[in-house]
Amino acid sequence: MGAIALSLLSGFGFGSAAVLARVGMQGMSPLSSTLLSVVVSFCPTLLLALVFAFSDIKDLPPVALAWFFLLGVVNFLGGRTSSYQAIGRIGASRTAAVQSTAAVFASIFAITITGERPHFVVLLGTLTVVLGLTAAVGNSIRGGVANNRGVLIGFGLALVAAASYGGTNVIAKELTEEYG
Repeated sequence: MGAIALSLLSGFGFGSAAVLARVGMQGMSPLSSTLLSVVVSFCPTLLLALVFAFSDIKDLPPVALAWFFLLGVVNFLGGRTSSYQAIGRIGASRTAAVQSTAAVFASIFAITITGERPHFVVLLGTLTVVLGLTAAVGNSIRGGVANNRGVLIGFGLALVAAASYGGTNVIAKELTEEYG
């Protein structure tokens, strides 16, 4: 039950983040917004990590720190930058819908890279997500692309963000199993 509640809270967080980013980006470029967002996220996270886990961080081998650095690059440069660029081009609701495919990308990466074998229900759920998203944004994509080719770039950026976020899930799982 706790995992379901945390999943719903996570979905609420990601959904509201897209809307808040759109509001916050008024009068700012997406790249400036990304930088501000990263700094604001980094400061309290660094403080909490130093207070609660300094000895654990100090004991990590250098290779783990390199993997954590890669995780940050994929998450913030690949995910957040692409996400904010997409929000600036196609809006928060379309971007959030496309980014819901992060679960699909996570499944693909987990199967192909780490050799995971998901349960049939996970595969069925993934297929349902893809079909639902296709139904939800299919007309929006066709209509937007017909009127403005820049919208196609926005949808592509949202897919890059989804792939980045899906990849971070796989990297984080491997890091947790190895060093957690």
